[in-house]
Amino acid sequence: MFAAVLTCLTVAGLALTAACTTTTTTQAGTDPASSSYRDHLARPGSLEKLAETDAARTLDPCGMLDENALEMVGRPVYFGVGGLLDDCLVKFDPNDLTKGITKIEMSLSVMMGVPELEINGRAASLIGAPGQSCSIALEYNEHRSFFYTAWPIEGADACPVLLEVVTASAPLLDHNPLRVNSSRIPQTVGATIDLCKAIDLAFPNQKVYVAAFDPFECDFWLGRQTRDDSTRYTVRVQPMTVSGSTYVFPEERKLRIVGVDAVEDSGSGDYCKIRANVGAAEPFLGYNRSEPEEHIEALLVSGHGCTETRRLTAAAVRIYQQGA
Repeated sequence: MFAAVLTCLTVAGLALTAACTTTTTTQAGTDPASSSYRDHLARPGSLEKLAETDAARTLDPCGMLDENALEMVGRPVYFGVGGLLDDCLVKFDPNDLTKGITKIEMSLSVMMGVPELEINGRAASLIGAPGQSCSIALEYNEHRSFFYTAWPIEGADACPVLLEVVTASAPLLDHNPLRVNSSRIPQTVGATIDLCKAIDLAFPNQKVYVAAFDPFECDFWLGRQTRDDSTRYTVRVQPMTVSGSTYVFPEERKLRIVGVDAVEDSGSGDYCKIRANVGAAEPFLGYNRSEPEEHIEALLVSGHGCTETRRLTAAAVRIYQQGA
């Protein structure tokens, strides 16, 4: 375990400092304009999947919910971004739960299960039981299905209510509502950028195996995919409450990465996790358990070895800053 306070570090030209008062911002690696990780993909078909992920990143998850159908369920007291950037959360007035549903959420990033029904000409699958949450996966395209979930009060059956909402909402999928036009979803930097561009700065011109699925995460292996995940790294942009983003656990080390406050934690097997509060200057309204609360965007980066994970984090912060 490292000490709680580190000395200043510079990683491959990317500014990364711990407990320092000044931070340099030297560009590292190569310019993304002249080098792209997409030229070095190890898996056939990756370009097509990345293009689909790029398109999914532009979609408005709240635009995939029919507002008239939601009003039949109850009075929304919150209707906006959920726990992830690809989620839309609708929270209903707890004093008027006539249909027995406390909240409904939809996500852009779920694959289809075994299709068992059809809704508006789209394949769908349903998982749920009376008294439990109910989920419906609804086919969007050949690569992706959207996931709708309803949570009931005790004793209520969420599935019939959710089926009505999804049936009413299914035609919206034909119109591809865009995040940039949304009145519900905040227009944040993290919602617009391809996080995998950090590969160009941290590991330029290396062969990479990219798992292209989640529009707000870059999940990749350097070289080829391996069972032990020894060369696997992930970068995710994640909404966090302002209060939560400033909390430092005892096992975490404070860092400054390209001028951004961050914390680092080492796990077993040389596994390393870093959180960088890149959106601290641009808070937005989100939902935290029982009420709306200010959130920011953070980058969550993980991989084997803190040296390489710091390098990737610094690159991801730079990509975020360039997109601001």
